[in-house]
Amino acid sequence: MERRSAVRSLGLATWLVALGLGIAVSLPVAGDKWALPERTQVVSRDGGSRLTIVPARDFEIGESAPLGALERKGAEGEWTLVWIRALANREAPLEAVVADGGRFVVMLDEHGMAGSGENDLVLYGADGRVVGQRSLADLFSNEEIAAFPRTVSSTWWR
Repeated sequence: MERRSAVRSLGLATWLVALGLGIAVSLPVAGDKWALPERTQVVSRDGGSRLTIVPARDFEIGESAPLGALERKGAEGEWTLVWIRALANREAPLEAVVADGGRFVVMLDEHGMAGSGENDLVLYGADGRVVGQRSLADLFSNEEIAAFPRTVSSTWWR
């Protein structure tokens, strides 16, 4: 009877030590909670261009890729479509910037996984074509990337 009790105690002690070691050597990681991406409108600083982003999960349009539509404001305040296209992102960009006059559109990161893919920086030209597409590895050294704060899903480089 004493022998069984000693084996059970040893088993429990071993598990507790292993658990303690696992906690001690684990890397610090913060959890993420992302809301679903929503339709977004981004206006250029001069107010003359606007970009509408429709996420891939927008059930009204039923698309499998997000859409972007760039418009320019006319002299009488009416909006005219310049281009509409499927975006490089899987779901939607996390952030977008429209240059004055709509000359360029910059999209940053993937919604739900910032700094974790090939679309960390995507540059679209005035005609809506992709002019440049970069990942963090294209923009920074491994040492610089390792220094950025991380969560479960993302590398926070900005």
